[in-house]
Formats: sequence, structure tokens, C-alpha cells
Amino acid sequence: MVVKSDISNFSPVLSRTLTAQINFPPTVDTDPRTTFITNENAGYRDGVALGNYINININDKITGSFRNRVISDPLFMHEYGHTFDSRIYGMSYLLAIGVPSIFSADKSSGISGEPSKVSTHSFYWTEMRANRHAKKYFGNHYNVDWNSPLEDYYYVFENGVWVKRYYTLEILNPTKRR
Repeated sequence: MVVKSDISNFSPVLSRTLTAQINFPPTVDTDPRTTFITNENAGYRDGVALGNYINININDKITGSFRNRVISDPLFMHEYGHTFDSRIYGMSYLLAIGVPSIFSADKSSGISGEPSKVSTHSFYWTEMRANRHAKKYFGNHYNVDWNSPLEDYYYVFENGVWVKRYYTLEILNPTKRR
């Protein structure tokens, strides 16, 4: 159970954490610049970043090192990218980035010709901006290649045949319009 002194350190994401379906205690991990609050086995995947705090909901449980999870999971890297804008924009982050991003996510829909995990929200300017920050940071510090194939895949119908394609970070977390 998270105690009150611990919760006070997470006040920027406290309301998000308390209004979501949380499996207590959530997993809390830190790196030199960010605190991650992860709700494992949430039944869905999403996240929110504010200042130095990231709250993430995932379908599974983190196994192995937390660092390896961060550098291999597109959601973790994407939310980490939002922390750069939160620092750049300061107090205006919520109005300049957060609120437009929430509205975009709420109105998001699939895109014809794109894999099912890619939506209109993926190409919204706030999201691509976060992805550019993440691509630069994780490329420079952890050699993460945004164009390398991931383990997850999808199928496309080409020339009368179903073809297996592997996701890349650029497909899931686009940094530019296609």
C-alpha cells in the first residue's frame, strides 16, 4: 500500500492515478530525470506525463529490468518524450500540450491503410513532437533505432496475398507525417 508521504511526492499525477482503476500498490520506478508510476495488469494501455512524472497503465506485468522495459516499449518512450515538452512549456504545458492532446485522443479514429494500432491521434502534432523528443533521447542515450523491427507484427493485404509486416517505432510513434 502506498503511504501518504509517498503520495505527496506524486501530486502532479495523483488525480489521474486515483481516478483510474489501479491495482495497488502501483509499481514506482525512477531514473535520473523521471518518476514512473506504472499500473500493471490494468486491462488497457495508456499514459500521461506531467513534469517529471509519468503514469502508465499496461496490460501485463513488468518482468526483467525496468530500464529494458522502457527502452523496448513504445508507450514508455512516447510518454518520456512528453516530459521534455512539460519542462519546456512549464506552467503552460497543460493548456498548450496536455488539453489539446486529450481532445485529440478522445476524438481519435483509425486510418485507412495504417495498422490497427495507429490512429489519427498518432499523427497529432503534440504526439509527433513527443515522439521526436523520445527518438532523439533514446537514440542518443540507448542506441534505440526508431526504424528497427519490433517483435510485434501486423498483416497487410498486397497483390491478393496477406503479407506479415513488423511494427517499428516510427510506425507506432511517428515523428513525421507519412
